Amino acid sequence: MKRVLLVAAVALALPVPALAADDLSRVAATLCEYAKSNDRSGLRKKLDAADLDLRRVYDGIVCAGDGKFEGGSLLRAATAHGAMDSATFIATKIGKNGLNKAEKDGMTIVQWTEKKIGGGDAATKASLQPLLDMYKSEPQ
Repeated sequence: MKRVLLVAAVALALPVPALAADDLSRVAATLCEYAKSNDRSGLRKKLDAADLDLRRVYDGIVCAGDGKFEGGSLLRAATAHGAMDSATFIATKIGKNGLNKAEKDGMTIVQWTEKKIGGGDAATKASLQPLLDMYKSEPQ
């Protein structure tokens, strides 16, 4: 019995290994799907389960493109799909510095959303305008 307790104590004392690269890419893909489907609760639960701080890993998450979205950041994925709850959650977690940071194409989320609204049809404008208003209302 003492031997089992000693083994258990040693196992608990050892550091938990960080997530492997494959695990991280699966987590990122899952976060992208939750963002696109407007699943704020799923985003939060997945981040908690993986013990990740979105502000720290945000730049490393790149979502694959689909019919509505050419690929890019988690917030752009949520925005392109009109996912207000997900976008609000992500914007809150990444903070004002994340919102003001230009992505690879040189545009911030506000500039990118304005461009999408300017080049879109009425349905696109209707779904993206509330998101743009929210991004602009975040303390800059």
